[in-house]
Amino acid sequence: MKATPTNRSTFFTHCLETCCQTSCERETMTNIKVVAQSSDLNSLPSSYAYSANRQVAGACDPDGSLPVIDFSLLTSANPDQRAKVVHDLGKACEEWGFFLIVNHGMPETLVEKVFNASHEFFNLTEEEKKEFEGKHALDPIRCGTSFHNANKGKVLLWRDYLKVFSHPEFHFPNKPAGFSELAFEYSERTRKVARELLKGISESLGTRLQRPKLIILYATIDFPGDAGT
Repeated sequence: MKATPTNRSTFFTHCLETCCQTSCERETMTNIKVVAQSSDLNSLPSSYAYSANRQVAGACDPDGSLPVIDFSLLTSANPDQRAKVVHDLGKACEEWGFFLIVNHGMPETLVEKVFNASHEFFNLTEEEKKEFEGKHALDPIRCGTSFHNANKGKVLLWRDYLKVFSHPEFHFPNKPAGFSELAFEYSERTRKVARELLKGISESLGTRLQRPKLIILYATIDFPGDAGT
């Protein structure tokens, strides 16, 4: 979990679909990575273009500053500091629906290793990735792309993905070597952060988070650029 956005993709605003659509229809074009690296790609296909709703986009804080939550204060022994950040957390959820986290304790080296291993995974051969394709939405490991989206005519996502169930049982591909171990550590650390955030949000609502009997965490890793839980 990073304090700043980690999306490293470049999105195009002016889109033509001529040679891109023919590229996507080729039998060898099985995922976004292949299309993105194709010499035929000159612009983003229209099926991947989103039109922004500026009225909605400007409905938040006029100064455009995103709420920032200092996670170290959320776990502070100082009751005044904790009360302040719980209040800020509740306000961020109410007014924005999301927030940035700083001082979360996630080692930067671990984040970088997960990013690097993610790229290694998406650089596996198509045959190797097919081992983890999955057939159903609730399969514990699924590797795929929005090419296979059954809702034709709708805007597709410019991504390939790896989706796994990470808790209570940890499921993960066994390739590339070492990726599973890194992902397990990353999952365990982010789960602890997520639980503290849920406790703070619950307190901001005047309730107390009860320990649930079962928590299922679903992690998604996209090509290119993001690792999240």
